[in-house]
Order: sequence, then C-alpha cells, then structure tokens
Amino acid sequence: MIRLIAVFFLSMSTLLFADEKADIQSTISDQLRAFASDNFIEAFTHASPGIKDIFGTVENFSNMVKKGYPMVWRYNNFEFLNLEETPQGYSQIVRITDQNDKLFLLKYFMKNVAGIWKISGVSIIEASDFSA
Repeated sequence: MIRLIAVFFLSMSTLLFADEKADIQSTISDQLRAFASDNFIEAFTHASPGIKDIFGTVENFSNMVKKGYPMVWRYNNFEFLNLEETPQGYSQIVRITDQNDKLFLLKYFMKNVAGIWKISGVSIIEASDFSA
C-alpha cells in the first residue's frame, strides 16, 4: 500500500513538472515571438514584476533587449534544452541562433506569479560553462 501511494505521488509530481515545463516554455516562446514582431508591449507582459520595476517602461525594456540581447530580438530559430528546478524557481536553457547563424545559449530564470510563469531574468551562458 505504501509503495502504491509513493508511485502515485511520484507520477503526480512528474505530471506537474510536465505541465510547468510546457507553461514555462510557452511563456518564453510567446515572448520571443513578440520580440520578432517588434511587439515590445506584449513581450513586456511576460516579464516578472521585478523586471518591470527595474526597467519601468516598455521603451526602456525595448532598448535593453535591442542593445543587450540582439540575438533574442532578431533570432533565426530557438530550441529548448535543459529545465532545472532550483531553490529560486526554474531555469530554462534555450539555444538560440541569430540571423547570422551564430549560436547562443541563454538561461531564462522563471518565477511563478499568481499561477502564471514570468521571466525574471536572462543570462548568456559562456560555452565553457555549459554541459548538456
């Protein structure tokens, strides 16, 4: 009986993780598509409250993305790699190829805000720091 309960909770945990994974990847995909169509108002809706506080306006956010993350603004394609659960939340590794076919690995930090996944930060991973 205890074994059956343990298997049940393990399978429920796996299902919850799969749902979270899909929701996290959907949030990132939606923001990337918004960037690609220059819809920074929509892209900003996927940012966490902390990111919104830091940049204050869509215009400031737009300028930061264009200058600091041009590969995100003008990507050729992207692929999701590892999703990790950390004490601070989840982090999703994304492989992005820019329009010049240069490859980048990015780590998206995700925060659940009232049941909706928001992007709380993005960092560029140096190739020497990444192992898949």
